[in-house]
Amino acid sequence: MPANTQTPPSDVVAVQSHGRSYLFYVSPRNVISYLRSPPNGIESASAPPYEKKILGTDGQSFEVSPDCRQVAAISWDDQIRVYYADTDRNLKEVCKGGEGGWTTGDCGRDENWKLAVGSSISASVQRTASDLVLKVYAVRDGNANDNGMPQTSCFYIHLDKDFTGTWAPRNITKGIPSY
Repeated sequence: MPANTQTPPSDVVAVQSHGRSYLFYVSPRNVISYLRSPPNGIESASAPPYEKKILGTDGQSFEVSPDCRQVAAISWDDQIRVYYADTDRNLKEVCKGGEGGWTTGDCGRDENWKLAVGSSISASVQRTASDLVLKVYAVRDGNANDNGMPQTSCFYIHLDKDFTGTWAPRNITKGIPSY
């Protein structure tokens, strides 16, 4: 058997939704892809293999910037959100609810939040008494703090019960002298 020369993904992020595991990564062609577990999500030696999928909507895949290849993902209840930098390094969002398909999200839809070359992307979801707060962390291009350090931003949205809200950025590393 010939040796496989393809390099495995260098960054994989996993979430759970509807009893399935989803492992998101960027393919060698800079396309967001994922592995999806069988419906029952039970791991065992006899469980079927995961399926490989390309993340997309309406037949269009999502290509990431070769200068910012990390993706982030969060999930809660039956919702999944994936965050990435598009080919222009602008922060974008892809959403999935329940058993429905993938849709383009609101994060970065009306704004051009350009990320710095090599920026990491991380995300979290916080449940409060009245809403959900989605948070995405990344370094915006050309955004330095008072000490000349690249400034990390928290892009956030407060979602009400109808999943409506407005995305906004906030600098969170104003005073730090170094990372």
